[in-house]
Amino acid sequence: MKNTALLLIDMQNEASFNIKEMDQALDNAALVLSSCRKAGIPVLYSRHTHRPDGLDASLDEPIPEKGNIAYCQGTSAVEIDDRVRPRPGEPVIDKHRWSSFFATELDLLLRAMDIRNLVVGGFVTDGCVLNTVYDAFFRDYRITLVKDMMAASSLTAHACSIINMANWVYGITILKADETVKMVSGRDYRAWHWKEPDQFHPEPEEIMEVYASLE
Repeated sequence: MKNTALLLIDMQNEASFNIKEMDQALDNAALVLSSCRKAGIPVLYSRHTHRPDGLDASLDEPIPEKGNIAYCQGTSAVEIDDRVRPRPGEPVIDKHRWSSFFATELDLLLRAMDIRNLVVGGFVTDGCVLNTVYDAFFRDYRITLVKDMMAASSLTAHACSIINMANWVYGITILKADETVKMVSGRDYRAWHWKEPDQFHPEPEEIMEVYASLE
């Protein structure tokens, strides 16, 4: 898998609140991470952080009068989960907005490494993952989305975001973690591949059926 890197987005201790199927997503990420390392595929991480005083936070970010802001620097909240902990030499990109590309060195590092293809997972699907994937697409990276290596605070929000990216991220590939392991190791694998824009128009009762077909 030439010119390919694994990007894990915000798989941090703070991200544990209200995320459905978080543990399964982390366990799946650990499997994919191990396979990528064995195959010599570079691994990069993004990590959401905020100054304790909140000066780097988004507009109207809740800042408690007592206690720490979410993702507060210098606390265990910003640390990446032990199941996918970075090894020495694996870049960790600190960010202050949802997209891992916004005001960070991520694009510079990827281009320096001659990376053109990103295998993506992380938290949360409808926030930081969605925004990062679109920013990667706008920068002409080709995206492979591992649908069960990410999660959100509701399964519907997760599914709708996956469908959104399937419609509008041209050239995207979507698959599950076990199939990603096969792909990385050079074996036959099953995946959904993008064919045309705006392919899906599910009504509410059809969302989960469409989501299930994207693998």
